[in-house]
Amino acid sequence: MAGDTASNTGPRLLVEAKALGEATAAFAHFLKKRPLGDALLAFHNGKLRIELGGMVQSIAASGTWSGEALLAGQFVLGLVGLPSAGEVIVTVLDQKLLFHAEGTNISRPRTWETSTKPAEPLPMNAGLREKATFGFAHNDDEIERLGLSSVVRPAMEKALISAAAKKLEPLGVSESDLLALVQSIQGHRKDSE
Repeated sequence: MAGDTASNTGPRLLVEAKALGEATAAFAHFLKKRPLGDALLAFHNGKLRIELGGMVQSIAASGTWSGEALLAGQFVLGLVGLPSAGEVIVTVLDQKLLFHAEGTNISRPRTWETSTKPAEPLPMNAGLREKATFGFAHNDDEIERLGLSSVVRPAMEKALISAAAKKLEPLGVSESDLLALVQSIQGHRKDSE
């Protein structure tokens, strides 16, 4: 598009093309049969965070973003087609989000919010599922800032072990087997520290 170049000013990010490609490929693989909805892109603590279809990917980035962009989830899957070498420049321009990589420009309409995501309270009587969902929806710094690491991390671990056990059940691996393995690994880590 005319005027859509990497030299435009505005909030921008630099992201390694390979990392962006791997993240979008993971979305494409795991969400291929699910309704996508919108994707939320945010830059916090040196990471571009992409939330789509209940899945989150974080990619190392540097830049001047101070908000969030909401755009069509299908567009995020289309980023797999960007060149996989070098860097991708992500620029907020007018009412579009522009991705520029090695002479390729892709832009889409977006909604831009300049405020950061407010902290969402976790109910006092939250169950395992709510705690795990909260943990997967927030980055480590947000969880730590809210003082919820000791509550959320074990729930996330339990949810991941349960999901893995369901996948491995046909191979005779139980949830208790996986839990014992994780505890063994954690024990070895503590011993080596």
